[in-house]
Amino acid sequence: MMTKFARNSALALPLLLGIGMAAAAATSGMANSPAATVQCGVTTTTNNGMLTLAGTILSPRALSGSYTVAVQSKSNGGSSNLSQGGAFTVAANQSTTIGIMMLNADARYTVNFQITVDGKTQPCDDTLPIVR
Repeated sequence: MMTKFARNSALALPLLLGIGMAAAAATSGMANSPAATVQCGVTTTTNNGMLTLAGTILSPRALSGSYTVAVQSKSNGGSSNLSQGGAFTVAANQSTTIGIMMLNADARYTVNFQITVDGKTQPCDDTLPIVR
């Protein structure tokens, strides 16, 4: 089962700027806490009229797996479906971005994000705080 995040507003003209395996890893206050399970979700930031959606994973142990993320967007001018997926590897206790998509900041959209690790699929239904 895939988890859905929704945001409603006026326009939906998505622009895919980044694809796949962004290797940038950042630490945060969350990285220092002893998490019992893998946390995954979507972080969002807005800058210069663009909304960035980033699939993010935080794990208490190093792990590898695969991910899928899909964004559906609709507006009066039409609709768009964007998707990404692939393999990932994350280090222990480091928040890691594994997929990035950008939309107009006022876009109406739905995000489906999930990961598969050790043959088990996990929906990423957490809305994560901005992790730097």
